[in-house]
Parts: sequence; structure tokens; C-alpha cells
Amino acid sequence: MVFVGYTHEQNKRGLFHERIAYYIKKKNLRYDVLAKILSVNKCQISRWCHGVSRPSEMRLDELCKAIGIKKSSLYRQFKNSGH
Repeated sequence: MVFVGYTHEQNKRGLFHERIAYYIKKKNLRYDVLAKILSVNKCQISRWCHGVSRPSEMRLDELCKAIGIKKSSLYRQFKNSGH
């Protein structure tokens, strides 16, 4: 997944959900396991990963902690395909 070449707004809005999905997959976390950690339904995790909805700021903080990333990782541009 390469995000270079997109404007700041595209990265912020359009690709946010793809980054959530990328990091969840990278950590080999299943939606049901992550949902249990965050005390949400696994369908909610799916909605976040498909861009249907976004986590609240509180949930976003919890999500980042659960997958071991900084929140800024969801907003920064990847410089190469190796992440």
C-alpha cells in the first residue's frame, strides 16, 4: 500500500480506513479478538476498516494502543511500499 502522491486531505479522509485495516492485518489480529479488547462488536471493527464509520477519539486511542502504533501512523504518508 503506497500513499505517496495523495494530498493531505485525501490521506486524512479517504485512506484513513485503509491504514486502520493495514495495521490490524500487519499485527495479525482478527476482528473478533480486537473487538473483545476494545469492548465493541466485531462488525464495528469491519466498519472502521471499510470506511463506513470512524472510531471516536477515545476508541481511536484504544485501537492504536491495542495494535501497538502511534495515532500519527494513521495520518502520515508511507514513503515506500515496504512501510
